[in-house]
Amino acid sequence: MVNLIRAAALNNFYEVVEEFGGDPIRLLNRVGLSASLLKNPDMLFQYSDFVALLNLASFSLKHEDFGLHLGSKQGIEIFGSMGYLLKNCKTVGDALVNFRRFFHIHHASADIGLAIENKEVTLSFAINIKLHDSTAQAVDLALSMGVNMLKTLSSSKVLFSSMHVQHAELSTKRNYRDHLGMLPKFNSTFNGLVFDAEILNLPISAADPTLLAILTSQLDNSNIGYIDEIPKFVESIIQQNIARELISIKEVAHLMALSVRNLQRYLKKESTSFRKIVDNVRNKLAIQYLIDSTLNLNHISDVLAFSNYSEFSRSFKRWNKVTPKEYRNFHSPRKRFTRLKDM
Repeated sequence: MVNLIRAAALNNFYEVVEEFGGDPIRLLNRVGLSASLLKNPDMLFQYSDFVALLNLASFSLKHEDFGLHLGSKQGIEIFGSMGYLLKNCKTVGDALVNFRRFFHIHHASADIGLAIENKEVTLSFAINIKLHDSTAQAVDLALSMGVNMLKTLSSSKVLFSSMHVQHAELSTKRNYRDHLGMLPKFNSTFNGLVFDAEILNLPISAADPTLLAILTSQLDNSNIGYIDEIPKFVESIIQQNIARELISIKEVAHLMALSVRNLQRYLKKESTSFRKIVDNVRNKLAIQYLIDSTLNLNHISDVLAFSNYSEFSRSFKRWNKVTPKEYRNFHSPRKRFTRLKDM
């Protein structure tokens, strides 16, 4: 997977760090990032460095809600041309379909999920690269910014049924109500927002179909293509369904309008297999649950659709050379803070 994000993700970083009494340039330098990123929104840099920067800022400034607060200062404008495209779609539903379609141009290290069930929409955010670091700050930023985006597209008519984050409850609970309007459900099986499906039919005020066509053509031409790789589609489908069940290759092939044999052939051509992709999804999710959530090990095993904890433990040790318990102990908050001090 591509470990990249546009520098526009740093929008208002300088101001928020100064607001909290810190030195934004010094923080950037401590994780090896250039201050030039603050002035060039279309530059690309590593998402893993962005996660490290958010964690360092939160720790150094003693603000556990740093990501949440930064996200509240960001909106649809950080997406550049894609943001203009979204504001010129006919309806909120059309905008969200295009948001999912073109999101990789802004952020190549995460996927957007869009599902409708029981007259409710779930808009989800999933990091698709393996990170041995807490993603709580990055998830909170994405959640807060997503709330702002939906309010913009719906002219503030959206009402959220629930909000979800995979990480454990932070000490600054009250700040979630201030920034989001409600408390999210912590230790959840996904990161995302749930709201009434009727919002999808809301027209977007001042939408210009001519401008929409121009922007769609431009973004299609700038599409660098990795979103269309079959292994990426397979991984996305598995990740979006794993909390409910471990989806089979037959079901994935059906969703992609392929035969099982052809899907296997395409995956082999890309030097992978369905089993390898399932293992990769499970491993990435397991790592983030072990780092960020307070779910017990048996619960994590269940969420990842293992038949029992022993199977989960054996698989995790095969992937990472340590057991889930050993991994969680090493990445405990105390040891994580020690590493941040050394940055």
